[in-house]
Parts: sequence; structure tokens; C-alpha cells
Amino acid sequence: FTTNKEPQDCALLYIALGKKGQLQALCKAVKNTKLGGFLANDFSTERWRSAAQKNAFSLLTKHQYQLAAGFFLLADDIESAVRVCVRQMGDLQLALVLARLLHTKMPELLDS
Repeated sequence: FTTNKEPQDCALLYIALGKKGQLQALCKAVKNTKLGGFLANDFSTERWRSAAQKNAFSLLTKHQYQLAAGFFLLADDIESAVRVCVRQMGDLQLALVLARLLHTKMPELLDS
């Protein structure tokens, strides 16, 4: 983030750590109203989880894999987020970190 001033560069990390509010503040600081406005929604409701998942698939077609994985996490689709890290990004270590961080939500993920 410090070099490019793009919140998308650190979105996956902030979302995985549960710091959605701080990511939203970063978006506000650089005047990225699209992402900041989207993050302001309540992702515990089905409507916004579905919207996050649809946006994640859209980001996959645009080859924005880190942000797509973050949006899958917003949609509580941890398995898809890990799969994006492994298959599209080729980053097994990041996939393992995500699986380990989110182990409490989906304990069977580390078994497979």
C-alpha cells in the first residue's frame, strides 16, 4: 500500500485478519469510494454475501486474484479463497496462512 497507494494491494490481508473497518478507512483516505462503499455493507446478510461472491468471480475474470480471494472471504467462502491462492496465484504458503487464520470457521479445510 505504501508504494502504490492502492488499498487493493493489502485488501486480502486486512479482510483475513478481520480488519474490514481499517481497510475501509484506507479506501476513504485515498478516495476509493467504490471499494470503500462496498465494504461498508453488512456481509452477515445473504444479499451482501451473494454480492461479494459475484464480485469475486468477476474479479477472477479480470485476473485480480488477491482482491477476488478477499471478496470470497467476505462471502464466507473460505474454501474458494484458498483455492484461488493455490491455483491462480500459485502461492501455497498464502493459502496455508489463510486456512490457518480461518481454521475456527472451517476446521475441515486443513484436513483436505
